[in-house]
Amino acid sequence: MPLVRGFCLDKDIGTTVVLRLGLALFVAGLAPLAAFGQTEVNPQAKAQVPAKNPETAKQESGFLLEGQGVLDRARPEYDAVGVPVGGLTLYPTLAAGVSGDDNIFRSSVPSSDAVWTISPRLDLRSNWDTNALQLFGQLDHYEYQRLTNETRTNWMLGGMGQLDFGPGSFLSNQTSYFDTHEARTSPDLSLLALSPTQYRRLHSDGTLNGQFGLFTLSGAVSYDRFDFDSTQLIGGGVIDNGDRDRNVYQLTGKVGYEIAPQQLVFAQFTYDRRDFDRQFDRNGFDRNSDGYRIDLGTTMMLTPVIQTTAYVGLLRQNYTALPDVSTVDFNVKVDWFATELMTAHLVASRIVDDTTVAGASSADVRRIGASLDYELLRQFILQPHFDYYDTKFNGITRDDRSVGAGLEARYLLNGNLALYTGYSFQQRTTNAPGRDYTDNIVTLGVRGQL
Repeated sequence: MPLVRGFCLDKDIGTTVVLRLGLALFVAGLAPLAAFGQTEVNPQAKAQVPAKNPETAKQESGFLLEGQGVLDRARPEYDAVGVPVGGLTLYPTLAAGVSGDDNIFRSSVPSSDAVWTISPRLDLRSNWDTNALQLFGQLDHYEYQRLTNETRTNWMLGGMGQLDFGPGSFLSNQTSYFDTHEARTSPDLSLLALSPTQYRRLHSDGTLNGQFGLFTLSGAVSYDRFDFDSTQLIGGGVIDNGDRDRNVYQLTGKVGYEIAPQQLVFAQFTYDRRDFDRQFDRNGFDRNSDGYRIDLGTTMMLTPVIQTTAYVGLLRQNYTALPDVSTVDFNVKVDWFATELMTAHLVASRIVDDTTVAGASSADVRRIGASLDYELLRQFILQPHFDYYDTKFNGITRDDRSVGAGLEARYLLNGNLALYTGYSFQQRTTNAPGRDYTDNIVTLGVRGQL
């Protein structure tokens, strides 16, 4: 059995922790490269589910194991019970909240409004000792009190499954369909847009992982489909976004070697292809491209209280008629388990993203971020965070720099109710006319779960 944090883990368990950390970053690298300026599901609607082994959870709820942080702590008295459905458990949740936003359009001329949010979610999960299955659906409705053109409804359906062959060997898949709207922060959304552009995104990725002694071999494939509606403009007229519709394919191979317990080094190669439905966009550019990434990385416990997963390498993206991109790519995640009540996180990354900004072949997105999970009380968790993005558009001189900071608080009342509140600040400075903005948001809400 593993001992409490600060002491050694059993070798097999320690190895599993390291392999999972490495796989998490590996799968993160498979995520579609179109990420900035897009929306996500409301995270407040996710249930707090019990640990896989409830008896172990009760035993361990007073301390953390090595490689675990504040949010990993078992809190069985605040977990959802769920509804048994055969060998699965259904977790229904409902989150409702209100936000005060002083710059709805994220523009240099602020307009404020109150936004009411309601997010029902159904989450069906297995509780098997081996293999895993999860199916989920979520709807997010945003009702704007004054600026009604911003009112919208997003929804997502998805599932995840894993077939275990043995320790460290498995086949997994994640698939989701997201009907959503483009965020006002997107550089591809017109300043004259009457309302956020609706679009659909289909994502699927599969991973085959095999552990052979000290070696781990992984292969993965992912597919993303983006389909945009036309953008309605203020004063009439529309922008046809058919030139943004595209398919994105990625293939990744990875080999890892455990040089010592809890210390894994790896090399990975990724090939991607981006096929747009139209050969030429609205500005006459051919945006089809293909490219590759070659990375070296490591996943390890640097000390009993610091774990890291990181890779660095070369990235090349070749375009038919736009400037090619050849640069360094990287992804770093560091977790510091400072105390039993505080866990700090540091992230840094660089990706190349698609864009339809005139003259730019792509967006070079560099990010650094820090966050903290602090358990003020067992049921009261504070989460301050900070992010900095520097987005340079390859082929033109545009440079967007964004700063975000905030504080979130969550108070668990019991196994059925939780309160949440938060404040967030965002600011973007850019040499693109009319794209500077400063925004402040205050949120208050409640989540119910069964």
